[in-house]
Amino acid sequence: MDKASDSTDAYVEVKFADCPAQRTRICPKSLHPEWNQDFRFEISKDKRLQDAPVELKVWDHDVVHDDIIGCVYVDLKCLLTAEGSGIRGWFPVYDTLRGIRGSLLVAVNLEFVDNVNSFRESSVGVKFFSISSLQKHKVTRILRFVEELIVEDDPEYHWTDPFKYSRSTNEQRQMVLYHISGKLRRKIGITVQEMGGNAVLGYRQHFDLEGEGGGGIVARGYGTACFFQPKTQLLVPDQPGAGVPSPELASQQSLGTPVTELLLSSSHSSVNVPLPPAFAATDVQLFTLTQLPSDVAYSIGGLVLARSVKIMKNTHRRKNRDKWWSALREEVKCHAVALGCEFVMGYTETATIYNEVVVLTGCGTACLYRPPPNNGEEVGRTESLEKHSKSKMKREREREREKEKEREKEREKEREKEPQKHSKSKREKKKKKKARKCASLACHVPYTSENVPFPMKLSLCRVCKKAFVAEMILSTTELPRGVEAEEGSGCLLQARVCRRKKKAEGEASAIAASEMIPFLEYDLHSQIIYKMRVVGANACFGLRFQLTIGDSLIAAVATGTGVLLAGLPLPPPLRIASSLGGDRSVAYLRQYQAASERREAQMSPRRDDAFERLARSEDDSNSEMEDESKLVVEVQDLADEDTMAALLDAPLPDGMTFCSTETVPGSAPPTTNLQMVTLLTRVHWSVSKERINQEFASIFQSTYKKAIFKLFGSMPCSLTCVNVDVQLPEEHEVQVLVTAMATSSRPLELPPAPVPPPAGDEAPAAAWEDAVFELEPEERPKRARRGQGEGEQQHIELSPLSFIPGCRTKRYLGRVNHHFVRETSARDDRSTYPHVFLREAMNVARAHTAAMGANALVGFRIEAFYLSYPHSKQGYCLISVSGDALLVRRQRP
Repeated sequence: MDKASDSTDAYVEVKFADCPAQRTRICPKSLHPEWNQDFRFEISKDKRLQDAPVELKVWDHDVVHDDIIGCVYVDLKCLLTAEGSGIRGWFPVYDTLRGIRGSLLVAVNLEFVDNVNSFRESSVGVKFFSISSLQKHKVTRILRFVEELIVEDDPEYHWTDPFKYSRSTNEQRQMVLYHISGKLRRKIGITVQEMGGNAVLGYRQHFDLEGEGGGGIVARGYGTACFFQPKTQLLVPDQPGAGVPSPELASQQSLGTPVTELLLSSSHSSVNVPLPPAFAATDVQLFTLTQLPSDVAYSIGGLVLARSVKIMKNTHRRKNRDKWWSALREEVKCHAVALGCEFVMGYTETATIYNEVVVLTGCGTACLYRPPPNNGEEVGRTESLEKHSKSKMKREREREREKEKEREKEREKEREKEPQKHSKSKREKKKKKKARKCASLACHVPYTSENVPFPMKLSLCRVCKKAFVAEMILSTTELPRGVEAEEGSGCLLQARVCRRKKKAEGEASAIAASEMIPFLEYDLHSQIIYKMRVVGANACFGLRFQLTIGDSLIAAVATGTGVLLAGLPLPPPLRIASSLGGDRSVAYLRQYQAASERREAQMSPRRDDAFERLARSEDDSNSEMEDESKLVVEVQDLADEDTMAALLDAPLPDGMTFCSTETVPGSAPPTTNLQMVTLLTRVHWSVSKERINQEFASIFQSTYKKAIFKLFGSMPCSLTCVNVDVQLPEEHEVQVLVTAMATSSRPLELPPAPVPPPAGDEAPAAAWEDAVFELEPEERPKRARRGQGEGEQQHIELSPLSFIPGCRTKRYLGRVNHHFVRETSARDDRSTYPHVFLREAMNVARAHTAAMGANALVGFRIEAFYLSYPHSKQGYCLISVSGDALLVRRQRP
């Protein structure tokens, strides 16, 4: 920039793949240059369209050397679908040292001249979704788990890095992330095409920065291959092609292991779920979906989790990483087999890296497929459960049946007194009663009372009184559809455990971590159980686990949503017995007693009549069983007191609810989104010896107080889809990143339709071309973007949910995925720098979403967030964001 005139001599350099770079003319001394030039690139290999974005660099011409202003990266993958024809919009010009410098109006069109190559290396036609369910389409076949792994050298740790400028290294690292993410999706898409699918649901992408220990960037992508089609094109059972296995699935059966094809038929669709007749660990399927289609019935077996500690080496990196993750998946499958389950839902993989040590984690929920009822028979394995149950359970079931018969006789006597509008035979009533499925079918255990894989207590389902259920459920999935939950019982459960560790390197550090992790998991699981007792929940859904390792600390966090289900036994209260004296112990017990009384006061008036009736109908034997199941925790030392004191969280204000699921169980569905909440807390922590868990929990409580302060004026509201990322970047430092979506169930008051101004007062269209984001949308009308009409949202909605409340999806326009690198200087404020960077990354994502013709970005995730301060006056941050671009229309009441 010319300091004398405060202007630039700007020009743009356009690059794409291996094609020669092209550039515009120079616009001298202008801050609003206009080029209006067209460039054409001819690509012979279609795979290049997916591996590399279009790179536009804005330069300032100078006599000595040209200075860079910023870059714009345009991803072309959304144009490869039949719905995408072009991209046009204002894109922020981003610089890795100074942030957003301006905006650039770009239009990109893609034209296929000829496509006769039968050996294509691209995955054109396969769509990737971060979400698990689609509103406009129906999933007709769920194929299998697909994954891919790519390892590339990290430019940040290359031997030539000390001789380069910071901006050059940052741009190289940013381009590496774009290249490997595109290559990752292309390879996975080719695998899905070979299976006969056309979509990947629940797609997850991770970047593992190995640092100096490994010297590379490991890109991992995985998801669930599916075949979907619009609901208007589905086959119905009366059509000749309904229920016929697809040729792709038939080829899989002939080439692979023999499978049994089970057909789920409904009035609208058919779902083919391949299940193996010979049950083995290799036959267990891994699904990243958190929810299955509504016509697929299943039962939850239990939580399965596997961890592995490895040491990174530079030799044979790709081969070793594949072996590590394959062995971890086999261990997860073996756990599912031990539970008698056939597939794993809500499966996720994470990697924690500390110097040369990496901890791999695979977690999911083991489930059993339930075929549809046939001729009025009980769903699933009810008959086998009745045959193999213990004598005590048989007697209990007989007593419950006798009581149910007596109640039925009393109801029939009352019905005889009233005039009957519709007369039906007893035989038809019995058939209808037998064919009716239990609403708590997902809670029924997939094993018999004699073949329990581990010591546990089973009881009859409180809804159907036929199948058996466990005392509680831990699941990584969403709450299954149709499962009854008590009104107002959904709440956030978060267990936090932190331990000291010795400073070590190499193999000694790996051994220390492997020895501490089992005890850390035990404390984490115990704390989740205790918190469920405190809040009165018997199930926890949406569980997410994270493990982080620092120089002198190791921490683990588990976040879920506590629910009180109608089919499971009522949870007994938690009893605490303390043998410690002193004022601290007495004060702690008083706090817990007050919390217990507050919980009982909140839960008692909300209990349903069914719960009260079932509780009153329990006989003496059941009451004795409940007395035995009361959990009594003894506090014997200061470590136990520290653990139990961390159970008590600050109560939320009336009218505000937190949860990790997309909707609050037991509450009305949301009608509108309020705002996306992103909170970042980084504190210096002087760890104490006696109260480490309480201080660790206080960091999270202070972060949640910020969210309460933000949403205090919007109550009543709910903070859903809470996701927590914890890191220990430096010694005595803790970093917590919280992302969530604030929603409300209040009816949305839409403003009246705007009245068009007179022709003489109408502003020209060029007056709005300079505005990328409307900061005050309520004061001036917005220019309608391409593909938007009346009644649609005119702003870009970012949401981690899979839907926009109160809106109907019109079209899926593609996936948005961007990577950013930002480096600070001495002039930047260390406290505000990461917050500004997060805001800039979200604004860039909004601009690309609007350029695609969409008005919402769902399934929004911060896939990578690394923040470090190598020196006191220097900071470095890397962010990767992704989501699914939608065009939605607001539904008026």
